[in-house]
Amino acid sequence: MLDNIIKSRIHRFFKTLCLLYLCCLGMTSCEDVIELDLDTTAPQLVIEANLMADVSSVVVLITRTNDFYDNSKPESVSNADISLESNTGEVYMLTQDDPGEYKAENIQVNSGDIFTLRVALEDEFYEASTTVPFPAVLD
Repeated sequence: MLDNIIKSRIHRFFKTLCLLYLCCLGMTSCEDVIELDLDTTAPQLVIEANLMADVSSVVVLITRTNDFYDNSKPESVSNADISLESNTGEVYMLTQDDPGEYKAENIQVNSGDIFTLRVALEDEFYEASTTVPFPAVLD
């Protein structure tokens, strides 16, 4: 009986040791770096807007995209005319604080309100709308 218990423990030990060895081998296997041959593209405009109800402000960041392998910081875009309009008719004009960063404060934000962001830049016009969500009810 004692002999069977010892054999069982030795078997379990070697089984665990083999599994550990295979895991270590898998984690240290060779890896090939694959670099894709991607075409360069013209930079695209990126408009990121965040309406923050808790601090009654909006921040809009405008940048241009980089190529995939370009690790530099995206180019900030200045000289945009930006407005935010609520469904109640209030219009807020955003001002540029830093290159590519536009802000407006003291915005009246209520759940269910619809806001429309309008951006005019270099003879192009962009528009997006959102509805302020209602707070989640926790039980």
